[in-house]
Amino acid sequence: MNWPLTLELIGAPAEDNGWIVHFDYARHEQINILQPAMYDDTGLKWLLRVNQFSYVTNFPCGAAQAVELTLSSQRRPVEDGCTIGFSDFPFADLADVKRRMAFVLKAAAQFDDLLHSDQRGQIERSIREIALDGGVR
Repeated sequence: MNWPLTLELIGAPAEDNGWIVHFDYARHEQINILQPAMYDDTGLKWLLRVNQFSYVTNFPCGAAQAVELTLSSQRRPVEDGCTIGFSDFPFADLADVKRRMAFVLKAAAQFDDLLHSDQRGQIERSIREIALDGGVR
C-alpha cells in the first residue's frame, strides 16, 4: 500500500511512517472517538443489529439496507469496486470494534487498490466533488 499517496489525496499529511502508524490512527478513531460517541449507545446498537439481521435474512421483506461504505461520491452502490459491504452474517455486530476494524481495514485496502488502478481518476473526481459541495450523487 502506498499510504502517503492515499493520505495526500484526502488531505492528510503525506509523510511515510509505515502502515502500522496509519492503522493506529484508524484504530484510535474507532476505539477512542467513535465507540464512545456512537457505538456504545444502546439504541444505536439495537438499530444496527436489527438492520443487519433484517437485511441478511430479508425479513421483513425489503425493510433494511446493507451496511456499506462507498468509496466515491455516489449515493447508491454500483458494481464498480467502490462499495465495501460489512457482512453477510445475520448476527454481525457493527458496534463490536474488532468486527468494525476488519471492515475499516478492508475498505482502506480497497481504497488503496483503487488509487493504483485505472479507476484512480474516478476516485480523485469523487474526492474533489465531496470536498467542493458534498458531492452526493
